[in-house]
Amino acid sequence: MTDLQQHAEIHSLHERIHRVRDMFPGQRSTEKILLIVQRHWIVELGIFLRFIALATSVPVLVLLAFSFVNVDITTWRWIYFILMIYLIFSWLYTFVEFLKNDLSVLIITNERVVDNVQVSLFEHRVSEGNLDRIQDVIGNTHGFLSTFLDVGTLEIQTAGLEPFRLRMIKSPQLTARKVLNIQQQSSQRRRNADYTSRPETTKTVQVTKESSVMKKSCDCDRKKTRVQ
Repeated sequence: MTDLQQHAEIHSLHERIHRVRDMFPGQRSTEKILLIVQRHWIVELGIFLRFIALATSVPVLVLLAFSFVNVDITTWRWIYFILMIYLIFSWLYTFVEFLKNDLSVLIITNERVVDNVQVSLFEHRVSEGNLDRIQDVIGNTHGFLSTFLDVGTLEIQTAGLEPFRLRMIKSPQLTARKVLNIQQQSSQRRRNADYTSRPETTKTVQVTKESSVMKKSCDCDRKKTRVQ
């Protein structure tokens, strides 16, 4: 990877971090966002094409059906009014789908995994788990189109919790390796911290033992002196 590509990737990560700040209000002071996983852009394309299909197919079929029937102008006004209401609800449905797709994001920090899921317009679910509780990370790709576009499902299995699952993401196998690397680095840092804290305890114990031995030897010397 060239320096220009690394700079572009870092810039993209910073932009996504600023985007999820509002969705991550419980971020700890010691936490750093290391990875942000979102759905592939093909999902937004599918939502847009679905809106086009809903907004054109039904009105066209209704207008064609009534064009062969002699109806007065009042009936046509009611037909247009109902079609306008249908288009408004179609637009609202598409807006909610875009909102659910944009706000459903998986955040990996140096301490935990935070899963943000926008279930509906007024329901937002947040679940989290510590990195040391991760047992396995799986990236799955099924079907010809998913393999061609490199789109699949990321599943993070944790101890005692339901697995974190995000579908239709880009490069699921590569993302799974990144999550595993973050988890392994976190475990290594924790082991190093525990290892560096152990010698101090050992030194304290050794100093205590040496002082007790010296005290006993001094007591023995005093006893010998008194006996003499």
